[in-house]
Amino acid sequence: MYLPGLCLILSLFVVPTQAYDCTELCGLKSCAACQDFDGWLKSNPRDYAEHASLHEEYRYRREVWNRNRELVLRHNSEGRSYSMSLNRFADLTFEEFSARRLMPRQKSDRVSSLPADPETFKPINWHINGFVPQVLDQGDCGSCWAFSAAETMSAHLAYTTGQPVTTLSPQELVDCVPNSFNCFGCAGGYPSRAMEYALAHLQGGLVRYPNYPYVGQNGQCNTSILNQTVNVGAASVYNLTAGSQRELLYILSTTGPISVALDATMNFQFYKSGVFDDTSCTTTDLNHALLLYGLYYDPLSQRWAYMVRNSWGLDADGNDNGWGDQGDIFLDAQAMNGNICGISSMASTLRSTTPNHLHPMGRQAERATVRS
Repeated sequence: MYLPGLCLILSLFVVPTQAYDCTELCGLKSCAACQDFDGWLKSNPRDYAEHASLHEEYRYRREVWNRNRELVLRHNSEGRSYSMSLNRFADLTFEEFSARRLMPRQKSDRVSSLPADPETFKPINWHINGFVPQVLDQGDCGSCWAFSAAETMSAHLAYTTGQPVTTLSPQELVDCVPNSFNCFGCAGGYPSRAMEYALAHLQGGLVRYPNYPYVGQNGQCNTSILNQTVNVGAASVYNLTAGSQRELLYILSTTGPISVALDATMNFQFYKSGVFDDTSCTTTDLNHALLLYGLYYDPLSQRWAYMVRNSWGLDADGNDNGWGDQGDIFLDAQAMNGNICGISSMASTLRSTTPNHLHPMGRQAERATVRS
C-alpha cells in the first residue's frame, strides 16, 4: 500500500517573534505545543523522545515537524476558508502519512463533473437524526474502505428502521472480504465491493462493533460469531453516476448517508475546521474512503459544503491533537464543478429490500441548517 510521495519544496515562513494567537495560527490551544517541538511532544508522546538510542530519529522528526509547522502557520496566516493544525500527524511526511492512513490510489474512470445548480441546494444533515455512526480511528492501516462500507451499512439500517444507529464492524470486512472482491485488508479496497460481499456472503449485514472489535491489522475471518450478524435490510449496492452532483445530492437526501472516495492531499492531513476548498487534488486518483452525511450553507465562506465523516479518530486522551472538526471535514460543494477531490467520482449506497423505504424522519434532514 506504500505510495510514491510528492516532493514538496516549502518556502520559508518567518514566524513573528511577538506573541500571537496559538489557536488561530497553529490550530492548537497550547502555545508551547505550537512554538516548540518538545512542547508538542508533551501532548503527543513518542518513543524516540524517551530513549537516547533513538536520538537520530528524534532529530529527523523534529526537522519534519518544523517543515510541517511552516506549512500550517503559512496557511493559517492567509485567511483561507479553512484552518489547519499541528495535530498528532505533524511529525510525519506526507509520504509516511499516506503509507499509514491512505490507500493505493484507485483510478476512477475519466469523469465529466456535472454540477447541480446551487440555487436548488437544500440543507441535509443525517447527524441530527442519529443516523451517523460515532467517529472511529482506523489506526495505521489502510482500511478506510472498510470503515466507509461499515458506516454506510450502519446508517442504512438506522435510516430504514428509524432507530438509533448501530455501529457495525469494519474489522469483519478487513478479515472476511477476499482479495477476489478487490479488497485487501490494510492494503486498501473498494467500499462498494465490500458491501456487495457482505450482502451476499455475510448474511446480509455485519456483526456489531463491540462483538467484532477493531484491531487495525489483517486477521482471519471469525466465522464463529457470524450468527450475531445484524441484517441491514438491503437488497443490493447502487453505484452512483460518476461526477453527477445532482444525483449525489438527490440520493443523499432520499436514502441517507453515502460511501464516497477522495483524493486526500497533504493539506487534508492537517485539516482542522472550516470549508476545505483546496483544488490541488484530482477527481480521478482516489486514495481515501469516507462517509458523506450532509450538506449545509456556511455563512462565513458563503459557500455550500459537504459534511463528511472521517475515520482518523478524535483527540487522544483529551489532548489537543485530534484531526478535523470533531473527526469530520467540510468540503466546498461548489468547487471543481461540485466534485471536489472526486467526492462524486466513486460514490455508492444501498438499495432497500422494501420498495418505499423513505422513513418519515428523513424529511427532518432537509430542514437542518447546521450540524449538531
